[in-house]
Amino acid sequence: MILACAEASENATWERMGEEVYPEASAICRKTTGRRMKSKAETLFATYKKYAKRLRTTKSMSCPKFM
Repeated sequence: MILACAEASENATWERMGEEVYPEASAICRKTTGRRMKSKAETLFATYKKYAKRLRTTKSMSCPKFM
């Protein structure tokens, strides 16, 4: 489990997470691995928000049973 310290920068946190997930890539370039982790997380967050937005919609005409 990775815990971010209060004084650690956001980039250092992503780099540490990348080190755990992609150890072989992190050995080559830690900064690139950190950017990769951040990009993956942002993509997942965006996808989650897209699907969560649909779940918040009420009174759907496609499902009259729940109206």
